[in-house]
Amino acid sequence: APEASTTTTLHISPHAMPHLLDHCFYPQRPGWPDLEDRWPVVPATTIVRHMMDAAEAAEPGMRAVAVHGARFERWLTAVPAVDVPITVTPVPGRPHHLAVSFGPTARAVLELAPHHPAPPPPMPRPDAPERRPEH
Repeated sequence: APEASTTTTLHISPHAMPHLLDHCFYPQRPGWPDLEDRWPVVPATTIVRHMMDAAEAAEPGMRAVAVHGARFERWLTAVPAVDVPITVTPVPGRPHHLAVSFGPTARAVLELAPHHPAPPPPMPRPDAPERRPEH
């Protein structure tokens, strides 16, 4: 486990991450000249993925198996381009738990383990046949 904080930088822009053009708040007519008018944002799931990658890089060989207390403070737009610091800090007294901040945008505690836990058993099939609800 890391003993001190580490910080990496992630470049956010439509050029570096073209998939962000599928995550725009304001549609514009085809050929619209100003990409900023579309307001492309980084989805929360993408932010969590980058936080997981940073945590796993801080503890090589470990996998992020849980995200605790995720907080998303504000939207992160991709235009204009921005470099986001991702800081990973060990949580005192909690082995394999890392506090990760994604710039001023998001934060969470990531739990790591050597591998993902086994999936739960399948749900049992009901003994009775399906029926139409009374309501």
